[in-house]
This record gives sequence, structure tokens and C-alpha cells, in this order.
Amino acid sequence: MTLSDLKRAILEIVRNAAPGQVHKINLIGRPYQPGGLEYYLDVRFDADQRVLAARAFDELRASGLTRPTYGDSADPENWVEITDAGLEALVKATYDLAEAKPEPPREREQKFGILSSPGQAERDFKTWTEANRQFDRPVAIIFLDIDHFKALNTKFTETTVDEAILGPFQQLLVRICSGRGEAYRHGGDEFLVLLRNCGLREAGEFAERLRTTLAEASFPVGEEAVRVTISAGAASWPAHGDLYRDVLRAANVAKAKAKEARNSVRLASLNLDTSDVEPAGAPPFAIGDEIETAIRWFESNSADVRRDAAGDLLRLVFTKRVFNYEPVRGAIRRLLKDEDQEVRIRALEIHTALMQWERATVRRYYAQTLIGVAEQDPSLTVRARAMSAIGATRDSYYCARIYVWITQWPYDVYRQVYPVTALIGLAHTGLRAKIRDDLRSLLEQALDPQIKTRLVEALDAIRS
Repeated sequence: MTLSDLKRAILEIVRNAAPGQVHKINLIGRPYQPGGLEYYLDVRFDADQRVLAARAFDELRASGLTRPTYGDSADPENWVEITDAGLEALVKATYDLAEAKPEPPREREQKFGILSSPGQAERDFKTWTEANRQFDRPVAIIFLDIDHFKALNTKFTETTVDEAILGPFQQLLVRICSGRGEAYRHGGDEFLVLLRNCGLREAGEFAERLRTTLAEASFPVGEEAVRVTISAGAASWPAHGDLYRDVLRAANVAKAKAKEARNSVRLASLNLDTSDVEPAGAPPFAIGDEIETAIRWFESNSADVRRDAAGDLLRLVFTKRVFNYEPVRGAIRRLLKDEDQEVRIRALEIHTALMQWERATVRRYYAQTLIGVAEQDPSLTVRARAMSAIGATRDSYYCARIYVWITQWPYDVYRQVYPVTALIGLAHTGLRAKIRDDLRSLLEQALDPQIKTRLVEALDAIRS
């Protein structure tokens, strides 16, 4: 296996991962613990190959094909994400240090020098969409401005507002977007945020986090602590057009609707009719009311009532295609901690239902939330269901991770969760041969005819 082969595999893994989720050690592994790269390539490294893999990781970072996310102050350099140059390298298959072109310096907005310029936003949009086109991944634009900005200038003067509010505001915007997207100053009190590999609903939720975080901040002006709010609109490529100006216009239309209410976020509609712009992060209102009703019943002291409410939420998620909606995600997190085992199992069923139409980056988010359940829940049944739910996310990294756990369990425990191995085999093709061998070994050990029948069914599922 060559250095270029390893670089290509690392770039593909980092490209498909959620921002800030790839660490050098998790990727390269250890002598006693295989890493994600080994699972991805379906190999086991010897000492020399592991050194070569570490070199490939370091050279990708040094050449600008990946970059640190600085998301962890204890180990800032080894959490990485792919860069525009890295996406281009995947397309052109040029991974060598000598061949890689360093990323050109970013053009900063001249007045403050904190955020990137509007021209840089357009160039980034073009680079990202060209790279994402072949992978069918969206790019989102959030267009925002500060509410009542003219009143601030009138009260404090433009110079004071620039120094005391706009500068710190932009620095906070950079911190919020770090590791997730890029922020730009569009002009005056208007700003843009570009999110790579992000669809409309996810952009709406990120915009909502922006809104709430910025609203909680205070900016000292003399002896007064000033708080500001924003109004924001979100649109996405290619849903709202193929060109930068079309998607920007759609986000601007949504922002104009948000300005009517102030301190709010709106998502652009597909027909750009301002009367059809919808609130961010919410399903149609009738469905939203049903969901809120079900969630309220989770406060009941009766386990039977909570079970029924979880069943109602599962029905809504499954039949109404409700997804990526924060109240639902919050409800699931609460249910997964419920003292009643049946309630926790139904929460896992809701998780699995959500996986049918979520994008890969959101599925990874769900997989992350389930890892703790699979590790720590006191019920073996719940742990097995959590592993099945992780398998349903089809996320190769987490599926490989739980497969390692399962194979370390005693046989009498392992046989109770073997159906999940079929899901993992479907999710991570590199493990199919290994899983087939393990299942055949279990089949030879099994004495119970019912267990034998189900093991054969699992083997058939992997072969199909």
C-alpha cells in the first residue's frame, strides 16, 4: 500500500465525516486497537504501515489538503477537516506534497479585517459546489443582519458602534462558525455564513443557534452593556439555484421575511414567494402541534403514559416524515434516560425511523448520541437495540466501533445481539467477510435450534 493510497483514503474519510469528528489517533489506530483507516481499507497495519499512515496524515495537513479544526484545546492540531484544496485533490487524484497546491490566502474585508470579503464568499461557494456536485452534497447560505442597527448608530455614533459592537460581534461570529463553516461581512450590518455539506433544514437550525448565541452576548459601550439581535434567512444549493446570486437572493428574501418579526430565522421556499417562507427548524404547524402534545406527556409520572406518548411520537416521525427538528431530538435525548426500559426502547425505535431520510452528516450525529447508550445502559436488551440503531445509521466508523465491542463479549452475551451484525455488514462492506466468518463460528457453537435459525437468517441478510 503506497503513501498516495493512504492519503486518498484519509481524504475520503475526512470528507465524509462531520466537521471536527476526525482525530489522528482514531484514524491511524494503535497496535492493540485498529483505527478507522484500517476498517475503511479492510486491512490490519503492521508497525511500518502504521508509521506510513501517520506520515500520510501529517503530510496532508502540512500541504493544506486538511487543516486543524482547533476544536479541542488539549490537542488542537490533530482534529482535522478537509479543505477546498483537499476536495480538489480528490477530484484530480493528486495527493503528493509536491503536487498539492497550497490554498491561496483568504481575502479579508478591508474595514475590520476580521471576516472574509463578499468576493471570497462567492469564490468559496463556487469551489464548494463544484467539489460537492459529484458527491451530491448541498451547500447552504445564511444571510443575516443586526436588528435596529440605525438606532444603535444614532444613539452611540457610528465610530463607537464600529469599535464597541461590530468588531466584537464579528469575532464572536467567527468563533461560533469555527469548524462548521465560514463567515463573511457583506457590508454595513449584513453578514453571510456559508456551510459546506449542509442542507436547508440543518442550515436553519445552525442559524437558530447563531441567533440565540448572539442574543445572549453583551457588548460594553461605556458604562452600558448593549445586547443585539439578528434576523436571518437561509437557502441552499442546489435547491434554490445553481448560481451564487440565485441562492443568495433566496436567502435575502427569507431574511426580509424574518425582519418583519425581528430576532427570528426563516427558511427560503422553493418558489421564492415571500408569503411561503417558513420558520426555521419547524415542520408544518399541524404536525408541530401534534408533536408538542406528545412531548408534553413525557412529563407524566406514569410509565404507561410515557410509553404511549413515545409510541405517538414514533408514529408521527414515521408517517409524517418529520426529521431534523430540535424538539424531536430533545425528546429522544430525554427518553433515552427514562427509568422505564420500554420507554428507552421506543426512543431507539424513533431513532431508527429517523434514519430513513436523514443525510449522512445528521445520521452521524444520531450515531454519536447513541454510543453512550450502547456502552452504559444497564439493560442488555437496550444496549443491543442501541447497537441496532447505530447500525441503521449506516455510518461506517461507528458501526465498525460497535462491532469491535460485540466481538469482545462472551458468547452467551454475543449471541443475544448477533442480529445487529447483519446491519453492520450492510453498513460497512469492508467487514462483511469478517462478520460472515464470525457468524459461521457462532452457528457451529449454537445448540438452541431457534438461535441457529436466526443465525442463518443473519448470514442470508449479509449475502443478499
